[in-house]
Amino acid sequence: MSQYKLDQSSDFSQRELYQFLKIASVLPDYVEKAASDDEDTLAHLPKEAFADEINKAYPINSPARVYVSHSYFQNKKASLGLKWGKSYTDKVELKLQKAAALFGIQDDLNAYAKEAQASQDKDYGVKYIYTAITKLANFPLFPVRTKNDVIKVANELNFDMYPFEWRAGIAESILKEAEERGVGELPDLVCKYAGVGYFPDVPAIKEEIQRRSCKLKTAESKQTYQVLIDNLTEGVDSEDVMKMAEIVYYTEKLEGLYANPKVAALLPDPVDKFFTISYEKAASTLNLVDIAGESYHIDDLKKISDDKYEQALGFKPDFTNEKSAREELETVPRSDFALLKELTGVQPVG
Repeated sequence: MSQYKLDQSSDFSQRELYQFLKIASVLPDYVEKAASDDEDTLAHLPKEAFADEINKAYPINSPARVYVSHSYFQNKKASLGLKWGKSYTDKVELKLQKAAALFGIQDDLNAYAKEAQASQDKDYGVKYIYTAITKLANFPLFPVRTKNDVIKVANELNFDMYPFEWRAGIAESILKEAEERGVGELPDLVCKYAGVGYFPDVPAIKEEIQRRSCKLKTAESKQTYQVLIDNLTEGVDSEDVMKMAEIVYYTEKLEGLYANPKVAALLPDPVDKFFTISYEKAASTLNLVDIAGESYHIDDLKKISDDKYEQALGFKPDFTNEKSAREELETVPRSDFALLKELTGVQPVG
């Protein structure tokens, strides 16, 4: 989940909101006309105004909020059940239904739930998400038929079961399948291996490598880790950091550290520990915008001429209103933005 978006308050780009509401064949007027919510607009609400009081998620104090919260919940229910259990989803669903009854919009929620379920249950036929190619044979992995199958694969995936060199490909394939089937959220580690949603934190990486070096047995391995630390500089490419994570993984594996459960518990997945700056945090400090799964500097996008935007996207973002421009760009179809890249040569960050 590049940072896990539990509900609409943390959906900064509103990409998921757009995807989820698009499922409804008819959207109620009170939803279409309602203002969008974010963390600031919801922060002042008491916990009783939420279906999930503990996390203050899924606001239910207006008809539009109940409907939008319900749409988010219906599309996240499968992954939430895997994450927190059926008792959690049952409790949230009950409060959503009670709120709907209070506002007299049960029929709208039921209609949406029926369409969302049909979308999740749509059978595409058996498809293998990833095929591992080896010298001996090709191994098709992760058969899926429905949207919920993709959610289950993503949430139950144990990367430790697969060679490091397969992992990025597996994650990228899951991400592609999720996008094609409208899965709005993926676990953090899947996103990190796929290279989306997170950036490397150089000081934290140095500290983590130094910490892990204390568990190494040989002077040669310790020297390898020191070289990694010495070569780390601000602005390092994410691809190079992934290569460093691979070196760390295989160094520790060859030393047998993962075979000792107590030691292994102190050495979590290096990719998970190296990529810790979320897109949202990076965007706020580095002025980035996420488009078609990649991050771009707003300043670079501002340099593109109006005619190139019109040719590729059919519109020119209004950069005088940066928030509006971000929202427009973050929902641009991948194919349209690929044309813009071809026409302008604009490059993503990292």
